[in-house]
Amino acid sequence: RTLAEDRRIVVDFDIQDDDPDANYSIARNDFGRLVDNLLANAVAASDETALVHADLRSDDRALVVSILDEGIGMPEDFIPVAFDRFTRPEDARARSSGGSGLGLAIVAAIIASADGEISLTNRWPGLAVRARIPRASEPVRQ
Repeated sequence: RTLAEDRRIVVDFDIQDDDPDANYSIARNDFGRLVDNLLANAVAASDETALVHADLRSDDRALVVSILDEGIGMPEDFIPVAFDRFTRPEDARARSSGGSGLGLAIVAAIIASADGEISLTNRWPGLAVRARIPRASEPVRQ
């Protein structure tokens, strides 16, 4: 929410955790970095007074994080390479928000290390990001 204060963007959260004692194959710091990067991207892509919605759900198999925004989305031909290092859509390069093209690469590396999955889908307007992190039998070392 702090990222969005100056731009009057509303960041909304919905959390449904069926088992707060469950273990997932991701360290707390990595989970924080994942959510922070995804929310920062959603806020950066959104216009003034837009809504960014973060949803966290768990079930007996996985933890699912979904981020929905009302921003500009992504060019369809960029989505397959969006998680590559140093890639940015051409129209984003001219934006004052800058960025090195590493945020989604970091997210992808975190998800891969957790044996998870991530997807990007245009919603017109906006983008939907869905990350799935499987449950683990043992706690992950923090």
